[in-house]
Amino acid sequence: MWCDKRIDIVYLGWPKAGSTWFHRFCEESPDLLVSSAKDTYLFSKSAGVSVESIFPDVDSSFDDTKLVEINHDYVFSLEALSKISAHNPNAKVVVFFREPISWLISEYKYVTATGAVSCSFEEFLATYDYLRGRLSISEHIENVHKIFGKNNTFCYPVEHLREQPNDFAEKLCSFCDISNDFLNQYDFSTSVNSAITPRLKFLPVLINFARKVRDFTGLYRLYGLVKRGSLRKLMYSNSSSKLNYDWARSKVLLSDLNITDEINKIENILDFELTSWKK
Repeated sequence: MWCDKRIDIVYLGWPKAGSTWFHRFCEESPDLLVSSAKDTYLFSKSAGVSVESIFPDVDSSFDDTKLVEINHDYVFSLEALSKISAHNPNAKVVVFFREPISWLISEYKYVTATGAVSCSFEEFLATYDYLRGRLSISEHIENVHKIFGKNNTFCYPVEHLREQPNDFAEKLCSFCDISNDFLNQYDFSTSVNSAITPRLKFLPVLINFARKVRDFTGLYRLYGLVKRGSLRKLMYSNSSSKLNYDWARSKVLLSDLNITDEINKIENILDFELTSWKK
């Protein structure tokens, strides 16, 4: 019989910053339970999604298991953050973020591969205003700290994960208050972020249509399962050609973003240096 459990740990964001790695980390740990669909939209959609619908088999035997929910857009929504806090005031939250320029390139490759946009990189920077909101990293981190507290927040750049994966995983185990024994067999060679390339030219259009059907019908879990399943491997390859773009024009388009100032703000908030970002 299903028991009334709350979500214990929530991954808040960013996209293209290691959420898939975190999902696999949770699947490998015997102390954590996460949906196979990865993104479940529990706190951002009103489509009948509940803890019970995500974890239907949870009963009293799971008392010592921590439930994990992942959505890499929560960090951008004060409403979603408030819902999480109301659901569980003691929730631990995980935030991975990424160096701004590499994030922009990765985001562009992903949204074009999945049909969300169809334009040049320069047009992408000039047209899609949401990018600037997502690059206000310090502001979003401060919002998270205000709602959940600094001690209940695991907030690191994905570059730390790439540079010291073992140490990063150890810190994450400690933060989640779980055993680190499973790390002895953990495969740290798996790529943290891998770009995808459609195997067929019409796939981006098809995926974009499926996304619209998902939003209209509320079939988020089904969409997530397909997205994470073997069908994805048939549709996409984990490879990406080098992005060709006009860097001079791109710098002009990004001139309103003071990335150096943003880096300084993040360092002050988190009290560590983002050395690799300054190279």
